[in-house]
Amino acid sequence: ATGAGVEVGGGVSWSDAGGRPTLEARGRALAAHRSELDEWGITGGMRLAPRTNGRGLSLSVAPVWGDAGSGTARLWEEGVAGRPLPSGGRPDGAGLDAELGYGVGVFGVGTPYLRYGQAPEGERRYGLGWRLARPRPAGAFDLDLEDWRRERGTLRPDHGLSLDLRLPW
Repeated sequence: ATGAGVEVGGGVSWSDAGGRPTLEARGRALAAHRSELDEWGITGGMRLAPRTNGRGLSLSVAPVWGDAGSGTARLWEEGVAGRPLPSGGRPDGAGLDAELGYGVGVFGVGTPYLRYGQAPEGERRYGLGWRLARPRPAGAFDLDLEDWRRERGTLRPDHGLSLDLRLPW
C-alpha cells in the first residue's frame, strides 16, 4: 500500500518484584489510511527470564492474531517493498512465537536455545542457536549464532545461518 496513514497501538505488562515471570498484552490497528487497507493485530505473551546472572531456564510463548507487528517496524526491517500479504494486506489467522533456552556459565553466560515461530499468514520458522553474553560492565558484548529454517507454503524451504554481534559503547 502507498500513501500516508495513522497507526495506533498500546500494551500492558506485568512482572513480579524479581522480574522473572512476565505477562504482557499488546495491540495495534491502522486507524486511518487513504486506501481501504484494513490492518490490525493483538498479541499476548508469557516470559520466564533466567536468574539475574543470566543462568537458568528461560522460556517465552507469545500467540498473535492478525498483524500485531508495527507497520513502521516492518518498513525498517523489510524496506518499502515489504512482504506480500494475502487478503489484500491483512493476515488472517493466528500465529505463535516461542523460545526455550538454558543459560550456563561459559565465558560469561552461554545460552543454547530452540526457537519456533508460525506467522498468521502460514510461514513457519525453526531455529537452533547459541547466545553468548558477557556481563556488564566487564566485557560488555552479546553474540548470537543461529541455524534456521523457514517454510512458506509450497515454496522450497529457506535455510540460513545468522550471526549477530552487539558491542555497546
